[in-house]
Amino acid sequence: LIIVVLLGAMVGPHFVDWGRHRALVESHLSEMAGHPVRVDGPIALTLLPTPSLSLDQVRVGEMNAEGKPLLTAERVQAALAPMAL
Repeated sequence: LIIVVLLGAMVGPHFVDWGRHRALVESHLSEMAGHPVRVDGPIALTLLPTPSLSLDQVRVGEMNAEGKPLLTAERVQAALAPMAL
């Protein structure tokens, strides 16, 4: 049973279309950043071996007079790792 659960946690996220949850991801990121966040590229999430989130083509902030956002990034990757003991 444990092996099946671990296998599901490893393989399951690859079958989820995270792009369908784009609005939810953007709203949470906007709330944390304090500025509007837009993700134009693919969104990827993995749970094992380390929980990680990868976002492509990210824009933070409103367009200024020059038509540019506050911050742009080709790729943003975040991972949760346990602290060293």
